Amino acid sequence: MKKLPVLLCAALVFLLNACQKEVSNETGGTPSEGLLQSELSGDCLPKNVVGVYEQGTALNGTSNYMEVSVDVTTPGSFIIYTDTVNGVYFRGTGIFTATGLSVIKLAGYGTPADDGIYNFIVTYNNQTCSIPVTFLPSGAGGPATFTFNCSPAPVPQGAYGAGVALTAANKVVLNVNVTTIGSYNITTTATNGMIFSGSGAFTSTGPATIELTGSGTPTAAATNTINVTSGSATCSFQVTVTGAAVFTLNCASADIDGVYKQGQNLTTANTVTFTVNVTTAGAYTLTTTAVNGMVFFGSGTLATGAQTIVLTGGGTPLAAGTSTITVPVTPSCTFPVTVETGSTTTIQWKFTEGAITYQGTTDDAEYDVTTSPPVSGFFYLGVNST
Repeated sequence: MKKLPVLLCAALVFLLNACQKEVSNETGGTPSEGLLQSELSGDCLPKNVVGVYEQGTALNGTSNYMEVSVDVTTPGSFIIYTDTVNGVYFRGTGIFTATGLSVIKLAGYGTPADDGIYNFIVTYNNQTCSIPVTFLPSGAGGPATFTFNCSPAPVPQGAYGAGVALTAANKVVLNVNVTTIGSYNITTTATNGMIFSGSGAFTSTGPATIELTGSGTPTAAATNTINVTSGSATCSFQVTVTGAAVFTLNCASADIDGVYKQGQNLTTANTVTFTVNVTTAGAYTLTTTAVNGMVFFGSGTLATGAQTIVLTGGGTPLAAGTSTITVPVTPSCTFPVTVETGSTTTIQWKFTEGAITYQGTTDDAEYDVTTSPPVSGFFYLGVNST
């Protein structure tokens, strides 16, 4: 990737028919806003890498891709991309048509120069997270041969509740014994609305582990047996799904943490904590309505009695001032979030489209010479100033 001079980027930005946080001649339209999902370690979620990655073998963007998750607060166009590592990069563009969690495939391009494990930095709207990719030695890209060691039975991680979508925290680790190195790709049959899947590669024989990540939404409370099959190897584990929790939320107990500043993305430090009284144990999921570019969400399972729940913020505050956020519970509950004024910066560009004026500062520009034809990507910060 070759960086264009800042002055050239500032000049070219006037040619773009878009506004606000991010724009590209590939997608057009109003840029999206949202929170790139990641773990506290900085790893992306759901961190799925699909396909075989073999030294000297060119990637196929259809079968070689990685998945990342974005909690969309403002629908619109997006560009999500990685740096170029070991001769390979990943990229995805498109349009978010609705708010909420969305999993995006980033197609892989290039030819791996070497084998080993390499870390890729994923970027979306100036937010970053990382995903490791294992590259096999030349000639080792065929399917691996292995057996499961399922005694004792694997225990799934995470909470499982009826009506609560699974996340990257819902996973299971399986022990295996590898007899032939190579790649694997496992997807279980859908059971009670849940699927567990994982792919990767073994670079050595002997004991190893496979991590399968859950997806989907359980439809009913039940104890489910999940069967895992790969070739002649089989294994199974149980997932217990609880029903919906019944609780009352103490709205006056709202404890709001984190810094809220205009134009600054919310992180896992932006939270609101409530005390609740649970009369029926089970699962819960809460997502507030999006206000001023912000949304708060949380899910999990609750035992009976008094305890706390935490909603985590996402999105980017659009304007300074105090916003009233509504929590979808009965009786109704609201809490205030005060957004500070963002830092003042000299306006570097300004244009009007119809009756709306946009202005802001140059952020970045990139020119990708690895594609045919080469692709220009322009990234800039800005606001609707009308």
